[in-house]
Amino acid sequence: MKPTTRTVDSGFAKAAGSIAKFFDAAVGSKLVKLVRLRYLDDAPLCLETTYLPPSFETLIDRDINGSLYATLRQEFHRAPAQGHKTFEVCYASQNEAFLLNVERGQALILITDYVYDTDGRPLHVSKRIQRTDRAKYTEPIG
Repeated sequence: MKPTTRTVDSGFAKAAGSIAKFFDAAVGSKLVKLVRLRYLDDAPLCLETTYLPPSFETLIDRDINGSLYATLRQEFHRAPAQGHKTFEVCYASQNEAFLLNVERGQALILITDYVYDTDGRPLHVSKRIQRTDRAKYTEPIG
């Protein structure tokens, strides 16, 4: 299977809720927001929105169509090291349905990653809205 990525939107977002708390940022403060559509074999798989500290603002208006982690390592000397994920069911909005080529209201999985870098600093929060008919997760036990 061939994975590809397309940048859909980028800009600044206001920190709120658990994302503001993760970055230890004041509610309403500025964060970098990247929205990318991920494909497998040219068919949409997930819509990923990534929030980063304002120090990454040079990523705005760039097509990050390859590995975001490679870009963070090469250009900012920051690498992911640890974090946690949450999984929950969500339902496709009109825009998500259009981008993911599913029916509006279809059940999808929302995967939220809270990631720290190798120095223990908050690196990013990513919210991935993923089609459930094209993915499978395997988790080791023990």
